[in-house]
Amino acid sequence: SMLDRDRFDLKIVDANLNDYSPEHFSKVVRDWRPDLVGLSILANEYGITGHIGVKATKEVSLDIVTVLGGVYPTTRASDVLDDPLVDFAVLGEGEFVFPRLIDFIEGKDDLPKEGIAYRENNQKIILPQLNYIQDIDNLPFPDNDLIDFHSYANESFKHVVDAPRALPFAKLNTSRGCPIGCTFCQVEVISGKKTRFQSPKRVVDEIEWLVKNYHIKAIDFLDDNFLGDRQRAIGIFKEMINRKVPVVWNAANVREFFLS
Repeated sequence: SMLDRDRFDLKIVDANLNDYSPEHFSKVVRDWRPDLVGLSILANEYGITGHIGVKATKEVSLDIVTVLGGVYPTTRASDVLDDPLVDFAVLGEGEFVFPRLIDFIEGKDDLPKEGIAYRENNQKIILPQLNYIQDIDNLPFPDNDLIDFHSYANESFKHVVDAPRALPFAKLNTSRGCPIGCTFCQVEVISGKKTRFQSPKRVVDEIEWLVKNYHIKAIDFLDDNFLGDRQRAIGIFKEMINRKVPVVWNAANVREFFLS
């Protein structure tokens, strides 16, 4: 949703949802012939899938630019660049870095000064994100029309603790970052130690948009610590009540001492 739809022809391919083999993914790339393929890797343990996707892409054409983003390159950029088939990695929040990277590739802008990794003269250049997006209220809603939304919204996932309470449902991240520093968690590296919150109005605006356009009946809040600001959480609930938003909700991540 940060890319100009009038300027770019965009496609989202979920190889996991569709159970694509590397060969099938190569066929998708071959049939579409994109100039650039970006692969989002959401966890370190799935890092290999990014390299499989890059290999499948370059087998179609070495001229296709490959970009890895997500948790894996953000936390292990050097490992990503060990793969000569990866042209660039976006580190951290990509909303502004990725469009600038595309402008650079097209010769319209300089290379971003942070949040990027690449090779130059066979040397790894890793520029971590230093400045996080502070105003996340003004980020646009996701372009859900680029996916089959209901193939996600009607999957119950009853075997997990954050299973939705009704179908169809949607997942929301209404904040970024967490200062707690749990030993098992990488959020401080991925999103920063300072939590940045969306306002209750912005959160409920998006919920109403989801209800209107996708008829959702439940929300799963995926914030790293949904109750990190109790008054904001209360503000969200009051806003939902005042607007009579017809959804039930649950929160996937709540640090227990915020409950007291």
